[in-house]
Amino acid sequence: MASETGKIVKWNAEKGFGFIRSESTPKDIFVHRSAFGRIPRRPQVGDTIYMDEIIEDAGKRKVTRARILGVTPVAGKKIHKKSKKTLIGYIVAVVLVIVSILMYTLK
Repeated sequence: MASETGKIVKWNAEKGFGFIRSESTPKDIFVHRSAFGRIPRRPQVGDTIYMDEIIEDAGKRKVTRARILGVTPVAGKKIHKKSKKTLIGYIVAVVLVIVSILMYTLK
């Protein structure tokens, strides 16, 4: 893994990935949105990037960690979306409580 700098030359905001060009390499390097961690804005073409990269088995290079010059990462834990099972569990619990209250008050 090597640390270097480059600039974003292509970015697909809809799909969350793009390519970074570095002076040290002839080919653009793939970067996924997840390499930036939690940041307050989306990466943009022209952003200067500090990056760590790896070379995969197939010889392709990709960025594993990236930081946009001048953009401070957002502090805090990752926000996990609740699964459908958890949501259904909450709904069932609320319905059971409501039914229990109605049954108790109607006696």
